[in-house]
Parts: sequence; structure tokens; C-alpha cells
Amino acid sequence: MKTSVSKGTFYLLVAQVIFLAAGYATHIALGRIMGPELYGVWGVVLGLMSIVTLIPTAGIPIAVSKFISSDEKRAGSILKESLKIQLALCTIIFLIYFSSAGLIANAFSDERFILYVRLTSVSIFLVGISSVYSGYLNGVRYFGKQSLVSIAHSLTKLTAILLVVVGLGVLGAIFGYLLSYLASLLLVLWFSRLVRGDGKFEWRKILYFSMPVVAYSVFSNLLPNIDILMIKSLLRNDTLVGYYNSASTIGKLFYFLVGTLFATLIPAISASMAAGNQKKTIKYVTNSIRYSLMLLLPISFVVSATASDLVSFVYSSAFAPAGEPLSIFIFGISFFTLLGGLANMLIAAGKPKRCMLILGLVCLLSLVLNFLLIPLMGIRGAALASTVSTFVGVVVASYYVVGEFGCLISVKSLARISLASLFIYLLSLYIVLTNNLLLPLEYAFLFGLYFVILIIIREWREEDFEIIRKLIPKGFGIDIF
Repeated sequence: MKTSVSKGTFYLLVAQVIFLAAGYATHIALGRIMGPELYGVWGVVLGLMSIVTLIPTAGIPIAVSKFISSDEKRAGSILKESLKIQLALCTIIFLIYFSSAGLIANAFSDERFILYVRLTSVSIFLVGISSVYSGYLNGVRYFGKQSLVSIAHSLTKLTAILLVVVGLGVLGAIFGYLLSYLASLLLVLWFSRLVRGDGKFEWRKILYFSMPVVAYSVFSNLLPNIDILMIKSLLRNDTLVGYYNSASTIGKLFYFLVGTLFATLIPAISASMAAGNQKKTIKYVTNSIRYSLMLLLPISFVVSATASDLVSFVYSSAFAPAGEPLSIFIFGISFFTLLGGLANMLIAAGKPKRCMLILGLVCLLSLVLNFLLIPLMGIRGAALASTVSTFVGVVVASYYVVGEFGCLISVKSLARISLASLFIYLLSLYIVLTNNLLLPLEYAFLFGLYFVILIIIREWREEDFEIIRKLIPKGFGIDIF
């Protein structure tokens, strides 16, 4: 059953919460079982796998979602042509990645990566094919089914813990992740078995739209992994890599969670622009930016102030040195989250080339800054490089979004959210915990106070409560089939 954008966001948010819970249970368990050194090796493997698997997920699938949402009568043809292009792309990525195993191992001075790279290359086809079908579900607004695919992927990933516990180490984690990719592929194929919509669709339109999006995808997935790969290459200390991996894993939690606010933007904005509904388009843009800032600003400030306690609470005191890079990295991941949302807006407006250029600039800047700062500041330098480069990207992308849609966020809202966030940040500096187990209570108090402040200063209004009420289906009678 098709769902509205608001309910679609709710479904995807539920799936994202489960994805985060399962994913972080896996990460935390692996970190505690492996220890900083081996967890650092796994972090690099996961970084490489993320780059090669996420390249095909943000190119063709986005085109599938965009074109189907605006021309559903030809959904079957769009899906068929997209699969042909995706298979060709996955084959190219597979051949390059698989044959580069020796070069990657030499760059890291670690022969183990020859086997790791060759094993993880299988994931390219599993993820590439399933993502096209997921794009179809997104385009026809079957958000409920799309959410179930994500949930199946998340829960199956937990097998990685068991495989590590029985003594398979990094190889066990790899096999667990491959199994989760296979599970999501089988489920999405089942949900998409009755594809509707005939007619012919020119494959070149998909290719021409996707090419810059694929390039954008390369940059967007390279960007959050440049730092850990550079640390492994320049410092060659797996323990330091493990510290940074734990810091980045905690930081990326908020990227995955808040990023859900942007998950339905491409089909929603594409449809509203195709219908000539400028008022609705502006509403999508301003609301998504405003709500994301409401979450990202206070989270960034509070996590930065309590970074060492948070790392120790999550991973154990053995990872306490990760607090320093986390206190910086959390701002970088917040900027990266905003950058992703702004890029989605530009893609929905038919400007994928612009996104490609912006992300290319940010990646180049990050690469240079990491190369300069890591030898000087160690893992703190990597966090600073990520933060500065993504901030520049947000500024540039915001400029183009304003030019395209004529809106972003009101200065008044930005000022109110910033002041409320700054207040709880200053308060958090004066709170001293005698036990890290009390950290959740501190967070509950600070974020509860933040919400009250937003109501008092009238930044959170009745219409916001109304939007939240609309997000949740009445009585939770959720018909996703």
C-alpha cells in the first residue's frame, strides 16, 4: 500500500531506529570483544566495503526513485533498464576493487587485506542489485516494504557477533555482513515481484542522470572514510585506528538517525516540482532543514562536552582516548549530515552535476587537510580535517539551494535553535558525573530542558505537534502491504 510522505518518513524512521539499534549493538559488541587493535583493522575493512558498496546505491537507485515517482506508468521499463546499467556498473567496480587487493594491502603494509578485499568484493553485486529494487519501492512510495527490507538487513547483521565470538575474528564479521546483504536482496526481490507499469523508457535518460550522481556517490561515500583510511596509511598504528573507529562510529549514529529526515525528499520534491506546487516544495525544504538543525545542534554540543565519558560508557574505558577526536568529529558528522540533505534537494531539482562538483571539492579539501594535519595532530587532526571540509561543503551547498528554491531556514529559527543549544552546552560543562552509568540521565535532563526552552521561546509551536501527530498512524494500525 502506498503511503504519504509524512507516514513514509515515520516508517523509514522506525526502520532506521532498528537499523541503528542492531548496527550499534554489533559495533559495540565487536569493539568490546576485539579490543582497540583488532577493532581498528575491522574499521578499515568496513570503510573500504562501505565505499565500494555505497557507490552503486546512490546513483542508479536515486534515478529509479526520481523517474518512477514522476512517471509511474512506466515503472516496469524504468526498473528493467536501470538493472542493466547497474549490473554493468557493479561489474566494473568489482573488477577494479578485486584486482586492487594487493595494492591496498601494500598501502596499509598489511598482507591480511588481500583476503579481506577479495571477500568483501562479493558485496558489490548483493548491494547493487537490491538497491535498485529498493529505489523502485521508494519511487512508488511503498515505504513500509522498503522499511522491512532495512529491518531484515539490520537484524541479520547481528550474526557477525556470533561468528566473531566463535573465533573467526575479522573474517567472521565480514561473513556476517555478507549474510545481511543477501537477506535484504532476497526480501526486496520478493516485494518487487509484481512490478506494475509498462511502456518504454529511454535508458540514456537514466544513464545521463545517474552518471554525475554516481560520481557524487563516490565522493559522498569516500568523504566519511578518508580520515580512517589516511590514519591507517600514515600512522600505521592499529590501536589508534581503533580509537578513531570508535569515535567515528558513535558520531555516525546521529548521521544515520537525523539523515532519515531527508530520506523521502527526492521523490517528494520531484513530485511537487513536476506538479508545479512551489508552496509544497518550499515547505519540504524549510521543514527538513529546520528539524535537522533542531536535532543536530544540541547533539553536537552535548556530545562534544561529554565525549570521553560517552566513549567509555559505550565501548569501555579501554577506548577512553577516543574522546578527544570525538569532541571534534561530532561537529564534522553534523555538517556532513546537512550536506547530504542539501545534496538530495539539488538532486531532486535535477542538479546532480552540481552535487558532484561540490562533493568533489569537499573530498579534495579533506584529503589535503588529512595529509597535513594527521602527522601534526594524530587522530585529532583527522577529526579536524573532516569538520573543516564538511563545513565548507555546507556553505557552498546552502548557497545553491537558496538559489534554486529561494529558501533555506529563517534567521530567527536558526538563532533560537542555536541559543537553546548553546545554553545546554554551557550547562553540561558544569555537570560532573561520579559514574559513567549516569550519562543517560544527564542526556535525558539536558535534552528535556532543551525541548522546554524551544517551547518557551516559541520555536516549537502547535503546528510542530500537529506534524508529529500526523507522522504516527492512528492506533498504529499500519498497513504496509
